[in-house]
Parts: sequence; C-alpha cells; structure tokens
Amino acid sequence: MRIKTSAEINLGFIKNVLGKLPNETDYKKKINAICTDTRIIERGDLFIALPGENFDGESFVNDAISKGAFTISKRNVSSDVLVEDTVKAIQKIACEYKKLLSVRYTVAITGSVGKTTTKNLTSRLLSKKYKVHSTYKNLNNEIGVPFTVLSAPSDTEILVIEAGMNHTGELSEISKCIEPDISLITKIGTAHIGNLGSRKRIAEAKGEITYGMKKPLVLVPYEEELLTYLPSRKTVSTKCREADFSLIPLTVTKDELTFNFYSKEVSLHNVKINSEGSHFAECMLFAISVCVNLGMSEKEILYAIEEPDFSERKTVNLSSGTVILNDSYNSSPEAVASAFETLELYGDKRSALLGDMLELGEYAEKLHFEIGRLAASKKLTHLYLFGKYSRYIKDGALSMGFDESSIFVNEDTESPEITANAIKRHSSGEVILFKASRKLKLERIISILK
Repeated sequence: MRIKTSAEINLGFIKNVLGKLPNETDYKKKINAICTDTRIIERGDLFIALPGENFDGESFVNDAISKGAFTISKRNVSSDVLVEDTVKAIQKIACEYKKLLSVRYTVAITGSVGKTTTKNLTSRLLSKKYKVHSTYKNLNNEIGVPFTVLSAPSDTEILVIEAGMNHTGELSEISKCIEPDISLITKIGTAHIGNLGSRKRIAEAKGEITYGMKKPLVLVPYEEELLTYLPSRKTVSTKCREADFSLIPLTVTKDELTFNFYSKEVSLHNVKINSEGSHFAECMLFAISVCVNLGMSEKEILYAIEEPDFSERKTVNLSSGTVILNDSYNSSPEAVASAFETLELYGDKRSALLGDMLELGEYAEKLHFEIGRLAASKKLTHLYLFGKYSRYIKDGALSMGFDESSIFVNEDTESPEITANAIKRHSSGEVILFKASRKLKLERIISILK
C-alpha cells in the first residue's frame, strides 16, 4: 500500500512523533507518501516495516533504502528510525497526523455485526452537511485504521472509522490512535468467541473502543445488558421507545423500509427509503443517532436521507433464473440469523449456501449445529453446505426434520466446483443466500456459476 498524504510532513515530524531527536536537515526531508510495499515505493517515500501474514516488512528495508526511501524498522540499523514496534509507530504517526487536518469529530464503529453497513450509512448521511472521510473497504484493523487516517484529505471535517478486532487489547490501541468523539457498538455476538472465551469478554473487548475518548459518548443497543457497565452511554432500539434513540419499522420489504424515529432532539415520521431487511433498520438507527448527536437538525437529516437507493444488496442473476443474494463478506451466528431475515423477504422459493464460520474455537461444532437448526426453521428449498463444519450444520438441519435429499455437502474448500455443480443441477428460479467467513472465498463458486 502507498498513501500520499494531503498534509505536508517531513522526517523531522516523524522522529518527533516517535520520540527520537531530529537534526536540522530532517525538517528539510519532505516525505511524499507512506508506503509498505517496496514494489511500488518511490524516492522520498516513508517505508514502514510492518509485520504481515505472508511477508515480514523487515526483509525489505534494504530494498526501500536502495530506492531512496526513508525507513522505520525494528531491527535494521541502517534505518532512519529504529522503534520497538512498527505497528505502534504507524498508530502514533496517524494520531499526530490527524491533528494537522481540519477534523472536528471522529466517529468509531465496532461490533460483532453490522459495522460496515453502519459505517457506510453514517458516512452518507453526514456527507450531506460535512466533508467526511471513512474507512476504505475493510481496512478496519490495527494497521488499516491508521492508513484510513493518513489517507484523509486535509479539509476532512468528520472521520468515520470502522474498527474490527479479534483479541483483547486491539481496540484500545485503535481508540488511542483515533481518539473518537462518538463510539458505536452495534452488537455483542459470538464472532471471535474462540479467541475471547465468552460473550462477556467480547463485550469487554468491544468496550475498549472508549479508551481513547476524552469525553466518552458511546451508543449501544438498549437490549444489551453486557454493555451497561460503560460510562456515558446512550441506548438505541428498533423495538421500544424507552431507548434514547428509537427507530421503529412500520413496513419492511426486500425493497423498502418505512419507519418512525424518536429522540429528545429529533422526531421523524413515516420516512420511506429503499433498503433491505430489519438488519438495515438497526444500522440506519445508529447512523441517524450519530447525526443527531453531531447537531444535524430534523430538516438536515430528512434532506440527507432523500437518496434514490440505500440498498447495499449484491445480487447475481443466473441464466437459470436463480438469483444469488451475495452476503459472503464475513460470517458469525448472529450475521447468519440477520441474513436469513433478509432472505425471508424474497418470496417462497429460497435456499442457502452456508460455509464455515471461523474463530469460534471450542464452540464451533455447537454453533454450526444451531445454524443448521435455524436454517431448517426457515423452510428452505435447498441447503448447500461448504467447508469442514458442514456435517454439523447438516446434523442440525436434520434434527429439525429438513429433507436430507435437499442437503448437498462439500467439505473440500479447495473444490468449489463441486458446490457450483450441485447448484446447477438442483436450483432453478430461486433465491440463494451465500454466507460464510471471508477465508472460504465464496466468490469462486459465483464465478463458476456465472
């Protein structure tokens, strides 16, 4: 990755941020871009030797130096700056760089389900009044978040940051990096329970998003008892008016959502938008609540939601008349349940392709079994299972009386064509939900079908 910063920085600035003593010439050494890939690096860039799943940046420091780049490293004594931790270094740089921008507010969004949709909606609504910069794609981890900050235009007024995690301590570092003014915790689910051990510990880890806040204001679901320990929290709900912010759906179809919104400051009635499913209503609730907290009036919010289509639906139409509802970005038990709610809006002829939900640890077998039971309760036409946990989903479905002849299992994730061929043989004119953890790469099956 190579990011050209909009605010001018130099090597002296970098050394100061990292607690090193600059010399006079360091302030004259302008940095053109922040880069982590020597294949695209240019003279005058700053190379940060970050660790990665496949490559260690330390192995490429000499290459960066030979191409005329400045470097930050843990081990290479030829680097311009030596640090103990290059990840913490880029976080510190991003934190100080943010102060060079025109940022008035920072919104941080975390949670087990709905982060990306909530981030997208919040950004779209706020952008009707402010200059907004938000997380690009899924760059939401301890390295991706600093890059989001570093890529912000100099005139950015609001940063909307999606923050992911899978271990204790990650969100605290992200929060200290971006120093949020408002934080959102969309839901406490069972994603990453294999790493954290319980929903209570997941809630505590999600609560770390407040650690960098000077005046904590965190929006949380009204119904979530595990988050009542958070200070200065405000609650949101799509079910009751007792929350600080409520969005009550009036009608929900696959194409449209009509709702009322209530808060002390703003009330909206019979608002109609193009959208999809009840899950979308929860995300819209968080987005509007942020707008209210950042001072947008009823008139401004109504203007912001006058959009032709808020739907983020990703459908693929096949020649057989089958439609793929592609929700394969990631998966957890709560995300699958939410996706089923959307699928139910698509008529009677519905099926699902379900793949492994990862990072569930010792709970994996039980939770996949429960997803099978849930799938059976949805009266699906066919059930296509993909991955090593397929047998547990199948057992769960069979325990609820699902027709075994309509279940097609492929445990070999290196052979997506087996599942694609099963769909070709058995499905016609139906809607098939695709849902699995990202590592299963369900898009391979879609490519074969297309």
